[in-house]
Amino acid sequence: MRERQWLSGSDTSRVTKAPYTSSQSRNITYERQRLFLLVQWEVQSVNVFLPELRKQLRNCDYGSLSDSVLVDQLVRGLLESRPRERLLRVPDLDIKKAVDMRRAAETSKLKA
Repeated sequence: MRERQWLSGSDTSRVTKAPYTSSQSRNITYERQRLFLLVQWEVQSVNVFLPELRKQLRNCDYGSLSDSVLVDQLVRGLLESRPRERLLRVPDLDIKKAVDMRRAAETSKLKA
């Protein structure tokens, strides 16, 4: 599996190590930045992208907002803009609706 690149604006340097050691407490701001920089790869399905988001989200300490942040980041991190626009039109979008819609779209795209 290739290493994920964390990009920030024009910065294309790789972040391969957390800016703190295991003996130090977590840097929540750093972990949240990593979450916000996660984007879907070209050939990555929602079934692969979603667990990556969940894994990183666990390091971010959002508490009761975690589900809401997960939906936001799933939508924001989609590779293509059309699926993002479809999801943004759904009132009260939750993670189940978002994932169901993405899976249906991916399945229909494969059958086309």
